[in-house]
Amino acid sequence: MKKIAICGKGGVGKSFLTYVLTNAFLDQGFKVIVVDGDESNFSLHKYFGFPSAPQPLVDFLGGKPALKEVLRKSFQSNTEPTLEEVNPFNQKTFKLSDFPEEYVLKKGNMALVSIGKIRKSLEGCACPYGFLTKMFLEKIALEEGEILLLDTEAGVEHFGRGIEKEVDAVIVVAEPYLDSIEVAKRAYNLAKELSKRTFFVLNKAPNELREKVLELCKANGLEVDAVFPYSSKVYEASILGKFGLVDEVMVPAKELASRILLPT
Repeated sequence: MKKIAICGKGGVGKSFLTYVLTNAFLDQGFKVIVVDGDESNFSLHKYFGFPSAPQPLVDFLGGKPALKEVLRKSFQSNTEPTLEEVNPFNQKTFKLSDFPEEYVLKKGNMALVSIGKIRKSLEGCACPYGFLTKMFLEKIALEEGEILLLDTEAGVEHFGRGIEKEVDAVIVVAEPYLDSIEVAKRAYNLAKELSKRTFFVLNKAPNELREKVLELCKANGLEVDAVFPYSSKVYEASILGKFGLVDEVMVPAKELASRILLPT
């Protein structure tokens, strides 16, 4: 289980789950590469204690205009787009160590890379970022003992772009309310259509409503693999922009990590 995508409705806690799962895998002796694939969220690096985000990979590969040109030529010629026109490595695969240090933030056995962000009004759609995310996942060659976690954009559009085709497993996250669970159900089914190992996580679940929410998930065909309780400690830390690890969230995180690592 090498490459894992984390998806769900906006605001359900994808970045939070990416953070706690990273630490759970680190505790088990793995090296973890975290890929920030959300073009709207600017705060993932803060979870890991970095003062600023890494230089986006889109800049290393020529910038967004260069990628838009690759997609334009692909559309006009009716051929598969390729990064070779803008990729200085011109290789079928690469390792994270091939990138200059400003594009990769490291702390111990974890590393963080960012695909790109929407920074200006009228700069155009996020299609180039989706393309780059897919190609990055396809080309990166993970070493023994490495796990990659992709924090996706909100919703299910990335399934349409084929990003999940390049991962080994998909984790779908939902909060305990109907809209979130319905989006999760759609993402869950899309992942299953791709024959991916799929895990469903319920986040921020109040203990007093746990059974009722589990019944709602079951009614929607969702088998819950992990439940993260609502935590006032986590909520307070998020208000302050300080993200610590408390037992009430790390216990289910470690259990989920172990479950993911089980052989199929």
